[in-house]
Amino acid sequence: MSNGRYKSVEHRVKANGSKNRISVPIFVNPRPQEIIGPLPEALTNNVGEKPIY
Repeated sequence: MSNGRYKSVEHRVKANGSKNRISVPIFVNPRPQEIIGPLPEALTNNVGEKPIY
C-alpha cells in the first residue's frame, strides 16, 4: 500500500510457557471488481511516480 516505500520490520515472539498466547489473524477478501493499489498519498511526494504493484 506504500508502493514499496515502507518495509515491514522483522519481529519474533518470546513465548512465556506459563501463560496462554493469543493470536489474532486478519483476513482481507475484496470483491473481484475492486481495484487495489498504493495509497495516493504514497505517490504524491514523487511527481510522476507510478505504482509498482
